[in-house]
Amino acid sequence: MTIDTSLGQARLLRWKPLHNILSIASLAAGDTSADGDRLDLRKKIALALTCEATFPADSVGDLVVHVITCPDDDDYAGEYDTQEFTQMAMQVNVPGEVVQKTITINAPVRFLKVYVENQDQDYPVNNIEVWAAPLGAEEIPGEEKVQFNWS
Repeated sequence: MTIDTSLGQARLLRWKPLHNILSIASLAAGDTSADGDRLDLRKKIALALTCEATFPADSVGDLVVHVITCPDDDDYAGEYDTQEFTQMAMQVNVPGEVVQKTITINAPVRFLKVYVENQDQDYPVNNIEVWAAPLGAEEIPGEEKVQFNWS
């Protein structure tokens, strides 16, 4: 997937059961990616966010997925009212292997984007994929059914 940043803003996506929001063939050592696609969470109860990446055999630094949010649908490019909501560290457990991690975002955020940062100063991280899937209350791992009114 290629992210078109020529217009200065990412696309606003319509939901599918599982959606790839960021795809990078290779992220250079010490580099940070561009933002992925913007997600509209106004009618979602929760979100499962999964990242998968391949670390080279000699890699020692983590890959960090940064999750940023915004209260409105304004362009994120100006970074008005945006803030980092959370981070997901993809740790190098077995260099040279694929690492996958999933977190659940269960909070009343309205719009969300992600970008990734390669903290290894010597080696790239390859085949980076970030997926998002909406969750209903009955699907939230470890959570009781809860009704939210986010109108």
